[in-house]
Amino acid sequence: MSGSTTEQPVAYPRTVVRAGGASVVAPAISVGENPTLVPGSPGWASLSPDGSLTLTPPAKTREGIWPVTVETRTPGGRRRYVVAEINVQAAAAPEAQRHEIDPWCEVDLEPGSPGGVAVITVDGGKRLPVGARVETARRGSRLRCAPVAPDALWVSSPRLLPSVRLRVVYADGSTDLSDAALRLPT
Repeated sequence: MSGSTTEQPVAYPRTVVRAGGASVVAPAISVGENPTLVPGSPGWASLSPDGSLTLTPPAKTREGIWPVTVETRTPGGRRRYVVAEINVQAAAAPEAQRHEIDPWCEVDLEPGSPGGVAVITVDGGKRLPVGARVETARRGSRLRCAPVAPDALWVSSPRLLPSVRLRVVYADGSTDLSDAALRLPT
């Protein structure tokens, strides 16, 4: 076939993108004139006129190397194929799946006060991650609680009902629900 070639230069750097994320990859060299995606390239890859690839693999995209092939024309009119290898990594787990609310809350009481401040921790006594906040769950909590800090609730009468149902809302919007015992100082 005259005027056609199947050379495959390395025009795109190997790129890593997380499923559910997005990335734009500019070609390292000129890909030529009138670039188009070759059929068979993933549907989540789109091509700009300058040869830049926009990659938006859905969260359920399987992990692995995905080839994206671009067809261009050289100034002499010959076909040229350029392959980009896209390394798709698994979607990030919601933050709520990466932490566990501790099954207790330390309550600081002041003499003569009808309640105390319960400090909520995760993962065995660690502070809540940046951007997370705690609230009482609307269902299942019989105690009156009010947020006083992102990681603390004011709890009324903690001695009468020594547990509270908590909801931690993480920075990414994911939530976790747990019942926690209120540990009072002795």
